[in-house]
Amino acid sequence: MDGTSFLLSAGAGWLAGMRSMTAPAAAAFRLRRRVAPPVGAARLLAPPAARWVLPVLALGEMAADKRPGIGDRTAAPSLAARATSGALTAAAIAGGRRLRRARTREMLGAAALGACFAVLSSYANLWLRRAASRRTGASEQTLGYAEDVLAAGLGTAVATL
Repeated sequence: MDGTSFLLSAGAGWLAGMRSMTAPAAAAFRLRRRVAPPVGAARLLAPPAARWVLPVLALGEMAADKRPGIGDRTAAPSLAARATSGALTAAAIAGGRRLRRARTREMLGAAALGACFAVLSSYANLWLRRAASRRTGASEQTLGYAEDVLAAGLGTAVATL
């Protein structure tokens, strides 16, 4: 895996840990520029409909995150969804980057890296949000909006680099 693939896979995983639907939405926009036919996981995110459906789901997730009663991102089902999102997104980006058929080993490595960074990001961002809330007195809901802005910026970077 080259440096660019590593950074894109890690970034996709980190993004999935922040907002699980923003990562596949960013990958869908990235895959619209592909030259070769998509392979592997990229086939799930490459159709034109994915570029419209996934951002709507990402916005819905951002809105739902602010509602009371939403569980922690580190609860088992949520963490599993974030790891799966990170793995799928990183593998899709790896499968969409190559002009020739992407090697299975590279896509599996990207998927593993994306899943690991999604889990790491889930815990890190939860800790950061709580620490910032304690330090500043701002509500976690308010800090969630700041996290949304960061997620949008990282998603833009993943989609355009």
